[in-house]
Amino acid sequence: MSAPQSQPTPITQTALAEKLGISQVTVHRALSGHPKVSPKTRKRILEAATKAGHRPNFFASHWKNKNCKLIALGVNYLHDPYSMDIVEAFEMAASARGYRIILVHLHNKTTLSHFHKEILDPSGVSLFALVGGASQRVDDATVQALAESGVNTLLIGRESSSPKVTQILTDNHLGGRLAADHCHSLDLRKLWVFTLDAPKSGIYQRAISFQERSVELGLPKPKLYGIRSSYNVDEIWEAIRETIQKVLSEGPLPDGIFCTGSEFAEVIRVLEARGVNLGQDLRLICYDDSWSARMACPELTTIKQPTQEMGTAGANLLIDIVEGKQAAGTVVRLEPSLILRKT
Repeated sequence: MSAPQSQPTPITQTALAEKLGISQVTVHRALSGHPKVSPKTRKRILEAATKAGHRPNFFASHWKNKNCKLIALGVNYLHDPYSMDIVEAFEMAASARGYRIILVHLHNKTTLSHFHKEILDPSGVSLFALVGGASQRVDDATVQALAESGVNTLLIGRESSSPKVTQILTDNHLGGRLAADHCHSLDLRKLWVFTLDAPKSGIYQRAISFQERSVELGLPKPKLYGIRSSYNVDEIWEAIRETIQKVLSEGPLPDGIFCTGSEFAEVIRVLEARGVNLGQDLRLICYDDSWSARMACPELTTIKQPTQEMGTAGANLLIDIVEGKQAAGTVVRLEPSLILRKT
């Protein structure tokens, strides 16, 4: 059996122009069927493009049309209800103002750096929003470089130190304090908090604020369990299962558990498998208030992030910046709220 032939690595128009020793404008015209290119030059460019595995940049051709107002919206995790709630609200708000969005899944093969270099930069697009927290596909240095290059850059649910990056955030400290206040109102004394072991993240800030507020209220300091952080959801769930099973085997249950992210729905499965009656044997507070919290049995008490407001505010703020009504680098911080249910 013959070995499979490797596919050519796609080449950009810029690289193709350099390879042929002609201008990028000529390459673009030849590939788009522009009449101001000689048949001989067009043939040479098309043959070289085919051999090099060039693929037309759909985004660039549309963004260069000044009558077409588009926003590139990057998402780390398409399966995440929190992110999708924000995307839905963002798209509705942008559409109401005459803009359309291109949803970009920043997966393992499409990092933000690659997306910037291969699509945003060649096309000259000036609007980019990113939904969600840190990941291996999106590093802070690339986000800052994006803003420095002239692209109006918005982060939703993630902080940046760059003064040019516009941000829509929620008050993570308040979220932790609300959870502690609720535990205090129920006279819960022995408390645990599960979070990701990522001290600089918002999800970790919630855990620390929960501890600090509990002590302020005269409660014993909640025990913090940091789950090893990963960019793979399956790995996070497995780490949560391992940790909670280990903790349960060490002694009696607490009065209440605070989980600082939606990933910790896995805690519920482990507790139920051990015969724990949530809402009676143990109180549980989760975060984000996604649809899974409402569909769970029993329905989960949560700290709700205002995802609809985050998406709407993000779209309007980014468009206001482009239209000269707001300055780039604005930071808006929205407040979470406690949603009481069965647990």
